[in-house]
Amino acid sequence: MVANSLYSFYWDVEYDWGMPWITQPGASKFGLLRFPALRTSYVYSRPWYLWLLASNLVLRFTWVHRLLGDLEAHNEVLMTVALLEVVRRWQWLFVRVEIELRRARLLKEATEQTGRETLTSSPTEEVLRL
Repeated sequence: MVANSLYSFYWDVEYDWGMPWITQPGASKFGLLRFPALRTSYVYSRPWYLWLLASNLVLRFTWVHRLLGDLEAHNEVLMTVALLEVVRRWQWLFVRVEIELRRARLLKEATEQTGRETLTSSPTEEVLRL
């Protein structure tokens, strides 16, 4: 379950949000760890992205309540965990919409320049250029 939660967090950051972590050239490092690349142009404030990364990681581990005994027998715990998952997905939505809008803009610009609907590199690389 830990590996699944960590991989899901990585997938959100790397692929769904377009913030390369592993594939990022010149990544900022802290010891052996690399930090996700925050874009140079933001739709939202930089603290929002930092909050999003931290809260997504923490909320990916809401399943831990199952290891703590009979907490699943309490409706309050189940309701809280369900609401936290809704919050996590709600936050995810904002960045995902931002990425899709950037991709649409890039595709439109590429179409206007070349007259055909193709990009020369991957959409994630193109989005990071913005």
